[in-house]
Amino acid sequence: MHTWNAAEHREPERLLTGEADLRQAVDEADVVVLLQAHREYLGGTLDGVRVFDTRGVLTGDTVDRL
Repeated sequence: MHTWNAAEHREPERLLTGEADLRQAVDEADVVVLLQAHREYLGGTLDGVRVFDTRGVLTGDTVDRL
């Protein structure tokens, strides 16, 4: 699991913790919005999941594009 400190990127001090099991997090989510292409998301984790893709990089019956 990765912890990202926003303060290191000129943002207010707050820690953002990633998900250890991305597929489980996707399965439990009400909505999945793809803001940017990322190898973890493009590597099959989102297969079969309804996704709103703002980048236009995914295709399929469960993908809606911006």
